[in-house]
Amino acid sequence: MKREILKKSIVFRIVSITVMAAFFYFYTGSFKQMTLLTALVEIIKTIQYVLFELFWKRYKERVKKHEK
Repeated sequence: MKREILKKSIVFRIVSITVMAAFFYFYTGSFKQMTLLTALVEIIKTIQYVLFELFWKRYKERVKKHEK
């Protein structure tokens, strides 16, 4: 089950990046701009994900603490 989730997640990221890159290419008409914008968005999304995970962990710890 975990392997399937990992495979699905990887395929989803590949599809997502491809769609985003295509959008940026058609929007800018520049391969260089497409690459820079796609990389920038992916970096921001990665940071956002890490921050959300940290927030979620703290939230769960607080909820658990108040349940006792």
